[in-house]
Amino acid sequence: MEDTVVMLEFFQAGDASEADLKEQYAAALQKVEELEFKNMLSAEEDQLNAVMQITAGAGGTESCD
Repeated sequence: MEDTVVMLEFFQAGDASEADLKEQYAAALQKVEELEFKNMLSAEEDQLNAVMQITAGAGGTESCD
């Protein structure tokens, strides 16, 4: 985030382009999203395997296909 703030200051001073600012913002946004994802899957049991079964409900043979 600090790099993005510095880039915004450079942009406001005329030392950086809008493309540079957008690139820095996108990089910061990607890092935040990665951090949120890692935090969401950080519990001890999140490392375990899982089995998922999908079964058809009402609908006859077409829903089973």
